[in-house]
Amino acid sequence: MFLRPTAIITAILSGLLMTGCANQDNGKAKPDPGAFEWAMDQDIRFNTLINECGKLDAGLAQSGAQLRTQWQKQYWGAINAANDAYNNQQAAKIYTYNGEKISLPAARFMVEHKQSAMRELSYQKRLPAKQVEFCQARMAAYEKKEDGLGAPVNSNKLRYLNELASKGPMMSPRSVPSLAGSLQPVAPGPALYEMERDAVSKSCSDPQILTLFNANHNELYGIYCKGSAGYFVTCEWSQCAPLK
Repeated sequence: MFLRPTAIITAILSGLLMTGCANQDNGKAKPDPGAFEWAMDQDIRFNTLINECGKLDAGLAQSGAQLRTQWQKQYWGAINAANDAYNNQQAAKIYTYNGEKISLPAARFMVEHKQSAMRELSYQKRLPAKQVEFCQARMAAYEKKEDGLGAPVNSNKLRYLNELASKGPMMSPRSVPSLAGSLQPVAPGPALYEMERDAVSKSCSDPQILTLFNANHNELYGIYCKGSAGYFVTCEWSQCAPLK
């Protein structure tokens, strides 16, 4: 069966119209809520690599500083947008510690992703020369955009975050998530045993206890219980109380 000329023209025009609509859709990123934690994880991994590699070699430290400047220039808007969206999801769960706003999910995110980044480096398994070679290769991958936020496979996530970046407030580059403050994974303090007993007494199911601060006889712990939000505990000279 053959189409009449008018039918052919109609089909062509319809196809052109659909193509035009498709091209318009392709100009805008597909919303991706998973992009928020993805971007922050990538930033944590990148900065952990730069910090640790810089300890090995003066040349790596210099190259790392230059690469960080490039990273922030290219991606900070997207990272900031991811951080802002993540923070907005936790607006009702914010505490203050040492003058900084913190939240339980952000503190755990920071610790777990920082520890994961450190495990990825696995320096204890390499001789010093191999460590330097590994750092050079990883940093080159970031520079070529074969790794990190610029990898083509994640182009939609990055485009989506850049679209959000134009709509929200912008803060200066810093560690993310910002609701982890300046906390870092640290060795447990003397009050850890008390934290474990306290979790049991409060019927905290399958507790995960993270040490978030330990300096000058001051400690901060995040206690995470299965099925509940958990709680912060702050200690001074091993005298502990829930953070309010």
